[in-house]
Amino acid sequence: MRTDDQTYQTKTAAEARLIDIEADVRRRDWVDPDAGRVSVKEYAETWIAERDLEDRTRELYTGYLRNHIGPTLGSAMLCELSAPRVCSW
Repeated sequence: MRTDDQTYQTKTAAEARLIDIEADVRRRDWVDPDAGRVSVKEYAETWIAERDLEDRTRELYTGYLRNHIGPTLGSAMLCELSAPRVCSW
């Protein structure tokens, strides 16, 4: 169970918001607000580990992360990434 960051003035307002969120979940439109609060490095390491990759491909991807992506973007949160930031990298 997660809590909302917002406080509602009435129970009715809180229940109405809950109904809206539940509808978004059913439509698969809801996005977890915490989903982007993971670093690029952590996400990439997990992504590589969860894939069925050949050994050489795994080495190559890990090297790209360590040598090219990590030093500049590794500590950035996914929610902080934008097209201009990636292009400037």
